[in-house]
Amino acid sequence: MKYPRPFVRYVMSLVKYLQSEFYLREWDIDVRFMPSPKDKNGDVAAAIKTDHTYFNATVYVYPRLLEWWKDPASRGTVKEAIVHEFCHILTDPLYKIAIDAVSNSGAEFLETIREQQTQHISNIIKDYIPNKIKPAHLGK
Repeated sequence: MKYPRPFVRYVMSLVKYLQSEFYLREWDIDVRFMPSPKDKNGDVAAAIKTDHTYFNATVYVYPRLLEWWKDPASRGTVKEAIVHEFCHILTDPLYKIAIDAVSNSGAEFLETIREQQTQHISNIIKDYIPNKIKPAHLGK
């Protein structure tokens, strides 16, 4: 899938801005614009994979996020989704320790708590992120 350049610039600018605001300057944060995930029925707008050992993260952007960006009434949801994924950088270390410490019967409970706390942090932060962010330079 081809993502429109203005959308890519917006997401890249937002990621760069959040990296600074979250004090993650030593992190290497990559963004990948992906086709729809096959196992989630198109419900996933964005996801993140973190590596706290080497300070790496990859933000995955899916077509659902683009759909929100195209709809002026839903544009704020794009910012909220990316902020939510960044909040996982804060919540994942404890989650990863906890998930290894419990039996499989507690894993679903921990996943629910992780998402609730991540969303709570995201709700606190999102309103402080400006709606207009200077576009990131994309090179070529």
